[in-house]
Amino acid sequence: MPYIEKGIVKPNFFNSAQVQWDLSITSSSPQIINTELKPSFLLSSGFYNKAYNQFSDKVDISKLFTQMRETGKYQLEPDSGRLIEAIIHRKENSFQ
Repeated sequence: MPYIEKGIVKPNFFNSAQVQWDLSITSSSPQIINTELKPSFLLSSGFYNKAYNQFSDKVDISKLFTQMRETGKYQLEPDSGRLIEAIIHRKENSFQ
């Protein structure tokens, strides 16, 4: 079942700037689906200006480096396909 979709455009986790994302979907068993979402490209200065401009009086945003990633694990009921549990981790770290 591996599936990859590239170039999905949606906001960063703070909804402050658009990002192009790559989505990867894998399955570790018929009942478990794993997802990973990460930026398609290195983030540009335009992203930093748009996403973090409200912090420019506190931090030099031109020196920031940001890592973003979302992972998900979905457990399905084998007979019905009903979602039993979903665990989603979103991380957006910026540091100098």
